Amino acid sequence: MAATQESATSSASDFYDAVEEVLACILANSPIYKHLFGPAEASCLQLVRGPEGSSGPSIPGDLTFKFVSPKSEEGGEGEAAEGDTLQSHHLNSHKILHGSVSCTLVDLISGVCIASLGTTNASFNAPPPTLPSLPPTTSSSPLTQPVYPPRASILSAPRGLSTDMSVQFTSSAKMGEEVWVRTWVKKKGRHLVWVGVQVWARAAGQGERGEAKLVVEGSHTKYIK
Repeated sequence: MAATQESATSSASDFYDAVEEVLACILANSPIYKHLFGPAEASCLQLVRGPEGSSGPSIPGDLTFKFVSPKSEEGGEGEAAEGDTLQSHHLNSHKILHGSVSCTLVDLISGVCIASLGTTNASFNAPPPTLPSLPPTTSSSPLTQPVYPPRASILSAPRGLSTDMSVQFTSSAKMGEEVWVRTWVKKKGRHLVWVGVQVWARAAGQGERGEAKLVVEGSHTKYIK
């Protein structure tokens, strides 16, 4: 990965702050994303940061988001069940995560993932992260050193135009379960970026003992200038 010299002035905390700003900007400017996942100040998607003092992701774009109860929800239609979980408008008629919401998640989160690379022109192939537990705190297939470009580079980075997206539904998630979204960059070329996105769920309140299930396996290819 060639962007590490540029990123030396940034910290993991600055990196995560910039990623949150990107997500907030997208939510503020897209009616469909805002409808499904809320405005930035009350979003049901929360970036999972590593423990205090830990480094940023060592695999490009390796980010994890979890569903949380929106701060501004006080009841009524769309209210989340007790605890951090899905909301009613995320569900289909069978009361499980709606396929269209899953596809929109893949679309949204892959754009944030690409932005987290910053404006680097470097090309690379990256090993996929393994997921021994949720929420993950470190990447298990590291490159040479953590990757966190400067804030300005992340905020100005292109998020790309979709050329192909595929989604496999391997299980279901329902209200009351803990749900995470994991994303990483598989490969980056001069004008194309291949992003992986996974949605995981497990029974609430079980902590690390709870067995996580893969709900959605997504792949998104985007064109960047």
